[in-house]
Amino acid sequence: MPGGPNGAGGMVRGGNLEGEVLEVAEDTITVDLGDSGSQTFYITDDTVVAYVEGASPLATGSTVMVMAQPSAAEAVTNASLVVVK
Repeated sequence: MPGGPNGAGGMVRGGNLEGEVLEVAEDTITVDLGDSGSQTFYITDDTVVAYVEGASPLATGSTVMVMAQPSAAEAVTNASLVVVK
């Protein structure tokens, strides 16, 4: 991951973010946020994953919207993830 475990430059970002999925792992996804670099998000049993009608299953190359919240441990957990395409 560029810049360390929290994405480009080690920066932890939360809020509403959109980008292309670079990697899908068992409990994380990494999303390319364009000029802002990339960010890895932790997925838990509480993560809501929704799909826009006609969207493909979550995979590398998917476009997603992430509504995320930084945690106290300087990691980012996402409360919800919408697969756009």
